[in-house]
Amino acid sequence: MTVVNPLVTYTVPYGAVTEVRGGGGETLNLVTRTGDEIHCTAFGGSVIDSFVGSAARSAERIEQRVKRRRKTAPQAQMTKKLTVSWIADVCTVGATACVITAAALGG
Repeated sequence: MTVVNPLVTYTVPYGAVTEVRGGGGETLNLVTRTGDEIHCTAFGGSVIDSFVGSAARSAERIEQRVKRRRKTAPQAQMTKKLTVSWIADVCTVGATACVITAAALGG
């Protein structure tokens, strides 16, 4: 299973996932056998989720899929790598340039 967040992309084998949590704080989290908790940023603090419950529904669907594949999945390690998104990176550089310019101009 792959979780793509703005800075880090996690690849987690199904067998390494012990729990999928969702709904409490409008977030979706994966808990691994080693106790690591991976937050799925796309579900973090969504106002819409307060009304429609998308994190809780997603957690249920993911948990069902993980349960089916957990037993047959080979044991492998979770990997983390830097997420590269050129559009997001260009926007970040542009926003940083605006902040620096505003600070330099007293703004």
